[in-house]
Amino acid sequence: MIGLTSPTDFAVVQHDGTSWPARPTAQVVRWVGPTHPGAPPMLSNDEYRRYGALAPDEVADLVFHLIADNATYSGSAMTAWADEVAAAAVTISNAPAEGATLNGYTTADFDGSTDYLTTPAFQTGALTELTFLCVAQFDTTTDSNIVSNDFTGWGGDVLLGNDPNANDAYPNRMAVYTHDDTGGGHTPNAGQPSGTTDTTGYHLFGFVVDVPGDSLAYWEDGTSVDTSTELVTGDVITDRAWAIGRNVYFGNRYFDGRVAELCWWERALTATEIGDVTTYLQSKYGLS
Repeated sequence: MIGLTSPTDFAVVQHDGTSWPARPTAQVVRWVGPTHPGAPPMLSNDEYRRYGALAPDEVADLVFHLIADNATYSGSAMTAWADEVAAAAVTISNAPAEGATLNGYTTADFDGSTDYLTTPAFQTGALTELTFLCVAQFDTTTDSNIVSNDFTGWGGDVLLGNDPNANDAYPNRMAVYTHDDTGGGHTPNAGQPSGTTDTTGYHLFGFVVDVPGDSLAYWEDGTSVDTSTELVTGDVITDRAWAIGRNVYFGNRYFDGRVAELCWWERALTATEIGDVTTYLQSKYGLS
């Protein structure tokens, strides 16, 4: 039962008569009850309940999804990590540590010097559209890359991270970069022009590649911070493995920080969809 405690707050009364803390009504986008498809059987009603928006797997075309809390750890080091979509395992080249919990969920802690993982080639082919979102915290904001992959087939890349190169549009700032080394002569960058990345807390970082729409957008905490319109016809993200925690194309730059969740969709998500997923992940991990 949902009870309004004020014009702007609501409270959830559980089956045992206790209540969750009052929450702003603006946070309630959709209610999922006991009959939600896919909900496991034989659980109490309050275990089925959640309020918020859309979970990553409720948005169409999710192709790869990693949750650090579901990885396997031994001796404080990761030993296995499988995708939530098809149970495809990542290759652990150098194991990140079991990080501190975030709102009760284990994170993966990358050391910034050697730790990185490699996904299988999970795409259905070369893509002209792709969305990536992750929950992460940086320990350093210089030369720290979360993910990278091949762009336009050889030599180039699409990556999310910080780049100290003064020739780039956003040196030492969180950004998504694509470098075309196939002769196109363009280097689209979209990033955070107003300041460096925060090292004191977790954020939702991401990007949307939309070649048909000539848009490379960098997203942070549910907001499109910056967009580049320098993509050209023929640009694609090739169907190759993604490196997590390392930029394999430019000097083996590593990620120094922690990740809780990473998601890839094989299309350009709408602003509404990104907002929905952001609301869900912020609620899940206790982020503002």
